[in-house]
Amino acid sequence: MSSIGSTNRCGSPLGLPLVAFDLGAPAERIAHYPLGRVVTEVSADAALCALVDLRRALSDDAANPDPAKAEKGSAGGLHDVRM
Repeated sequence: MSSIGSTNRCGSPLGLPLVAFDLGAPAERIAHYPLGRVVTEVSADAALCALVDLRRALSDDAANPDPAKAEKGSAGGLHDVRM
């Protein structure tokens, strides 16, 4: 997690999952990013829950790929997400 926008400017073009607190422009950009989650409560517990939920969602997506996305050539960047 980053309090500055450099992480999402660098991470999103690479297809990396991103999580940010709901503070300012980074949160606004991540809210529209398919691999992003915005945490409304600013706490370690809320951040951890968002990270675990995101990892679970990415693992579910990897286990059950969407054929429509594969046809469009979406890389997704979800092959090996570890937390």
